[in-house]
Amino acid sequence: MKKYLFTYAVLATALLFFTCRHYRAENRRLVENQTALAADVTRYRTRLGAEAASVQALRLRCGEFETLRAADAEQIRRLGIRLRRLEAAAKAVAVTDAEIRTPLRDTVVVRIHDTLPVRDTVRMFRW
Repeated sequence: MKKYLFTYAVLATALLFFTCRHYRAENRRLVENQTALAADVTRYRTRLGAEAASVQALRLRCGEFETLRAADAEQIRRLGIRLRRLEAAAKAVAVTDAEIRTPLRDTVVVRIHDTLPVRDTVRMFRW
């Protein structure tokens, strides 16, 4: 009889341990999702001088994704897109490159240097 009670106690403890671990991970995921929804877009410059924006990502379970974005999930299945390709498409970056030509004009600027006016020629443009 003691053998069965000991086995029951070990199984109940293991079940409780794994359940607590699962709920802690789930709570951590939900907290990260809430902070991601409340966070703003962070804009920064890369080392090469390009502009970039950073946002936090939501972590959805497969069931949550299917209920919230059923049309998108169906389209992904229909197109046969693999998950890693879907992640790459979600991380796509848009670049705007515009070449603008404006006429430059010579302008005379008067500056005061040690109480004496100094004239300087500057090239400038106006939008």
